[in-house]
Amino acid sequence: MTDQSRQSWIDFLRGVSIVLVILGHAYGFAFDADATAVQPIEEIEPGVIIEAVHGINKSVAPFRMEIMFLLSGLFVHRGLAKGTGRYLQGKINNILYPFIIWSLLSFALRQSGAVLAKGEPLDWELVLEMFLGSAAATWFLYYLFIYYLVAPLVRNLNALAVMGVSLLIALFLPEDSIVSPNLFYFFVYFYAGDYLARNEVGITSRPARRWLTLSLAAVAATFVVANLTGKSSTWPGYVPLVLASVPLIFQAAISLSHYRFAEPFKYIGRHSMVFYLVHFHMYIALAYLLEMFTSNEAAIFFLLFIAGLLVPLCISIARRRESMSFLNVLFSPPRQTATATRLS
Repeated sequence: MTDQSRQSWIDFLRGVSIVLVILGHAYGFAFDADATAVQPIEEIEPGVIIEAVHGINKSVAPFRMEIMFLLSGLFVHRGLAKGTGRYLQGKINNILYPFIIWSLLSFALRQSGAVLAKGEPLDWELVLEMFLGSAAATWFLYYLFIYYLVAPLVRNLNALAVMGVSLLIALFLPEDSIVSPNLFYFFVYFYAGDYLARNEVGITSRPARRWLTLSLAAVAATFVVANLTGKSSTWPGYVPLVLASVPLIFQAAISLSHYRFAEPFKYIGRHSMVFYLVHFHMYIALAYLLEMFTSNEAAIFFLLFIAGLLVPLCISIARRRESMSFLNVLFSPPRQTATATRLS
C-alpha cells in the first residue's frame, strides 16, 4: 500500500476521532455534564436522539483521544528520519506554538467572561494549570509535545518495560498530583504507535481472521465496561482492551476511507488542529450566549454540534485565501511557510 493511501486512512480515522470529540464536548457544554458519561441519563430527560448521543459518548470515551495519540506516535519514526534538528523545530512550530497561542486565548476568553459577566477577580491559577497541562483542550498539545521530546530517548528500550512503567505510574500516581496520571496513561498509546511504525509492523495488511475476531471481542468488551461500570475513560484497565481493538479499528478505517462519504472526515483529519482548537474555545462563549436565549438543552446541543463543525470548516477554508492569511498566525509561526493543519 502506498504512503498516500496509508495517509488517507489515517486522515479518515483522525477525522472520525475529532468529530467524536466535538460531539462529546457539545453534549458536555449543553448538559453541563462530563461527556465521558458519569452522569445518569435519567437526570437529563433526553429525547431518543440525545439518549443515543449519550450512549455513543460513553461507548467511545475509551477510544477517542487514545486513538489520536496512537496515530500521532506513528509519525515519530518518519520525523526523526529527517534529522533531530528538523524534528524538534517541527514540533516547536506545529505543537508548542499553537499550545502557547491557544492557552493565552483560552485564559483571556475565560477570564474576560468571569470578570465582565460575573464580576469575579482574575484567576491567575489558570495560567499555572495551562502550563502544567491540565487546562481543557490545550492539554492535548501539552502532552503531545512532551511525548515527541521523550520518544527519541526511550524508543530503543524494551517496549513492554516502557509501557509497563508508564501504566504503573498512571495507576498509582494520585489524581491530585501536580502532574496528572493521564500524562503517563496516554503515553502508552503514543509509544505503541511509534513501536508499530519503527518496527514496520504491517498495520495496513489484513490480519488473520482469528486476530480480527479477537479484536472485535476487545471492542465489544470495551463497550460493555464503558457502559456498565463507572470507570473513568482513562482507567488503566482499558489499555489492553483498546490496544487489542486496534487491528479491527485500523482495518475498518482502511476499508471505509475509500468511500465517498469518508471525504468530509478526511478533510477534518487533514485540518484537525483547526477543528480541535476552534470548536472548544468557541463553545466557551457560545454555550453561555445560547443559554441566554433558551433553556432547551437539546436545542443547545444541536446548535453547538453544528457550529463546532461549520465554524472550524469556514476558518479552514478562509485561511487558505490570501486576504485571510492572517488567520494562520493562530496555528503556525508567521514565518513558517508550510502551515500546520494536523495533530501529528
